[in-house]
Amino acid sequence: MPHAPTANGSDKTLRLREVALDLFSRQGFEATTIDDLVAAAGCGKGTFYRYFPNKEALLDHLLEDHFARLGDAVERAVTADRPLAANLLAAIRAYVAVTRHDRRLLEIVEEVKVRMCHGLEKKLFQAFTPQYILLCSAIELEIAAGRFRPIPPSLFLIALFGALHMLLFREIKLGRKATDSDLKQVLAIMLHGATTHP
Repeated sequence: MPHAPTANGSDKTLRLREVALDLFSRQGFEATTIDDLVAAAGCGKGTFYRYFPNKEALLDHLLEDHFARLGDAVERAVTADRPLAANLLAAIRAYVAVTRHDRRLLEIVEEVKVRMCHGLEKKLFQAFTPQYILLCSAIELEIAAGRFRPIPPSLFLIALFGALHMLLFREIKLGRKATDSDLKQVLAIMLHGATTHP
């Protein structure tokens, strides 16, 4: 049964993670074998299986690291003392910065997302739970004040981050970088549709 890495094991798992990110992004997740991974990492299959039962578990570790970075970045960006629009823009910028940093991982996720869809959504939600609650609460206050349409805050956030994901997908697949102006326009479009107008 795989177990948590020790100090020495963490070096091995780190090397396996680095190699996996490289091979999964260059060769594709499906095409990369465990033999490929251990050969590139310079370790044996026993070492691999000591820490990961399969390559899906290794990808899960990469995703957990990514989602932790996303959660931390958004947590630093979102504060309770800022207006909703400013918090949403800060969250968007943080999300985009981390996703750009982890670009190769996003390419891998695009390859496997249909198969892993429910697990990815759950992990993303877990990473964002405190910020998600804060943003939902801010939207609920805007609804109560009559400045926001009475729509479920979660649907608004799903639509907003879905639009961001499409911008980032376009950037990665087509090479068309999403500018800060693009981010502001997406937010403005979403807010225009969700806010009430006198």
